[in-house]
Amino acid sequence: MTRRRDIERTLRAGIRSGLYPVGTRLPSTRTLAAEFGVARGTVVSVYAQLASEGWIRTRARGTTIVAPNAGHALHVPASATPAQRVARFDLRPGAPDVTEFPLNAWLASLRRAPGRRPTIFGYSDPRGSIDLRNVLATYLARARGVTVDPRTSPALTRTLLLRPGTTAWSW
Repeated sequence: MTRRRDIERTLRAGIRSGLYPVGTRLPSTRTLAAEFGVARGTVVSVYAQLASEGWIRTRARGTTIVAPNAGHALHVPASATPAQRVARFDLRPGAPDVTEFPLNAWLASLRRAPGRRPTIFGYSDPRGSIDLRNVLATYLARARGVTVDPRTSPALTRTLLLRPGTTAWSW
């Protein structure tokens, strides 16, 4: 594990210092393993870790390059105050990243939805969708040998959620 961490630190330091600029092709896992005197699997796991952190990207045919903005938010000095630190990812609720959102497909779905289900934006049956209740009733009959009327939600819910012999309050 120590050699693995050493290799990770060495590669990160090389990327941070500019020794490996953005877009630079990194050595193959076999070459790097030979240079460090470790098993190829060790280098494969190092590359996987660095890729998951955004330092590198793996391309087709095993080519590994330094990723754009590699370690961008990780250049923060240890002495930096919390106000000076820049988060690599914004995980705060209420601030979604919508750059990859399929807006056209979403809008097309919204245009089609009201035509199929006129009550989509209104109040629906509090027992749930009749289609779902039918599927669940069929499943219960097949998997548990229980006959349930999908028009009655309490019996369906009890059968799904409770183990045989359990006593429960019902509405």
